[in-house]
Formats: sequence, structure tokens, C-alpha cells
Amino acid sequence: MTTGKRQRSQKQQRTQTDARNGSALRETDLSFVWNLWASVWLPVALFAVSLVPRISQNPILSRSVWSAAAVIAVWQILLYFQVNRTAAQKTLTVEFRSQHYIQAAVQAMVFAYW
Repeated sequence: MTTGKRQRSQKQQRTQTDARNGSALRETDLSFVWNLWASVWLPVALFAVSLVPRISQNPILSRSVWSAAAVIAVWQILLYFQVNRTAAQKTLTVEFRSQHYIQAAVQAMVFAYW
């Protein structure tokens, strides 16, 4: 048995064991709740900002913030349905690169100096 086949077999066995224990269901439910919360907080936060007295006193600014919140909410809903329609699993990979550390350090220095 090759290494790749052995790893796939072990992964399938772990998945079957997890499914029997019910942990796979909890992971799915948790990821759904987390994805839902992550996509809802921005429009809600924008709407909350529109309730600040300084913004709510200006009707044009209020409507602009409400419109931005509505556009972002609709956009998030469309993205959610588009991602759920495709069967491919979406992943996010974080890679730390030295250029980013340098950029962050320079920006922090400029901010501190300012």
C-alpha cells in the first residue's frame, strides 16, 4: 500500500469514527453558525453606526449608510448561496512572509512618529 493510499484510508477511518461519535455533525453546525455570523456582522455594524446622533441628524448621510449596509447584506446573501451551490470545499490559507513583517513594522513606525 502506498503512502498516499494509507493516509486516505486512515483519514476515512477517522471520519467514520468521528461520524459515529457525532463530532462531525457538531463541526458542520459550528462552521455554519460561524459563517453566518461572519457574513452578518458588517451590515449590522454599519446600521448601528447610522444610529449615532451625529449621523442620524443628517438624512443624506443616514440614507447613504443604510444603502451601503443593504448593498453589503444583499452581496453577502448572494455570495452565500453561490458558495453553497458549488460542491468544492473552500479553504483559507494564511502564509506569513517576511515582506509583510517589514511592511507592518514600517507602518507602525510611521504611525508612532505621526
